[in-house]
Amino acid sequence: MGRRGRLIRSPAAPGAANMAADEALLRACAAGEAPPTLRFYAWDPPAVSLGYFQAVARAVDRRACQELGIDVVRRPTGGRALLHHLEVTYCLVVPRELLPGSVIDSHRRISAGLVRGLRRLGVEAVLAPATRRVRPGIPGSAACFDAPGACEVTVAGRKLVGSAQVRQGDAVLEHGSILLSFVPELHARVLGGLPGDGPQRAELLRRQVIALDEVLGRRVEAAEVQRVVAEGLSEELGLEWEEGEMTPAERALADGLARDKYGQPAWTERR
Repeated sequence: MGRRGRLIRSPAAPGAANMAADEALLRACAAGEAPPTLRFYAWDPPAVSLGYFQAVARAVDRRACQELGIDVVRRPTGGRALLHHLEVTYCLVVPRELLPGSVIDSHRRISAGLVRGLRRLGVEAVLAPATRRVRPGIPGSAACFDAPGACEVTVAGRKLVGSAQVRQGDAVLEHGSILLSFVPELHARVLGGLPGDGPQRAELLRRQVIALDEVLGRRVEAAEVQRVVAEGLSEELGLEWEEGEMTPAERALADGLARDKYGQPAWTERR
């Protein structure tokens, strides 16, 4: 039997609450107070998450987000902007001893687990090469999904999963977006740095991105994606998941982080 881990299925929540929960889990793991944890969640309302280092004005169209009722939140992780809409979002938090080596080494292992799981659905997923970009992507784009990065999950050369990682003490957090469906027109409207007019921007994204409904030719439910991803990561990392919840201490920390950090304009607009 493998090492025991905790599997959390969270209800949909606003962006600030989701990022706060992820950070609370990271802090608990880094302090040795929590087991390896895999959390699945969704976003209500939809939200754009900004990378830690991104400038808001370049990364997102705030007016379009306001008109469409889309939140904007800054992640604790790097990378570029994602619109969280029709997707399954995962957050994996584990001690570094489970993912030794560099950031790219740990990212490769996690992505390999995602590929294992997705293949159970019949998805012919593979990892992009271990280079920063496998193709140039869209010049000037601030969007995460404009092209696959190193060791990211792709199908037929198009990006299926967007992810980002951060380390704190002896713990690693990686969270990511697995697309159930994709509406390029919506992404093109709210994300920054895309050239051309609306239809041109949407077409550029359509060529780079693929979602599970297109791959499988049917609607894919979040629950089946969660199941196979948990199984794939279990096999890859040698973990046995047990259904659980955040502890009262983790929830209290997450509530405070949502209120005092992720829900504050000073954090979102900081760059």
